[in-house]
Amino acid sequence: MLAIIIPFYKLTFFEATLQSLACQTNKRFKVYVGDDASPVDCISLLSKFDGQFDFAYHRFEKNLGGISLTKQWERCIVLSEDEEWLMI
Repeated sequence: MLAIIIPFYKLTFFEATLQSLACQTNKRFKVYVGDDASPVDCISLLSKFDGQFDFAYHRFEKNLGGISLTKQWERCIVLSEDEEWLMI
């Protein structure tokens, strides 16, 4: 199975990304959204896609991407479970 990791901070392209995931015919993936203490609420947008594909949301209390994008990506990767493949 595939883990799709989305380090979230801005809404730009986020809805289009979620819509693309919802349109996939092969749903053997799980999406992990790691919110980097964004000032923007993405939960209401995520709720529109509830039941269309498997996802997990986690909000980090401290913004790390402003200091180190790779460290933000790394902590988002840790959210994944036992998937064989990862995509960021």
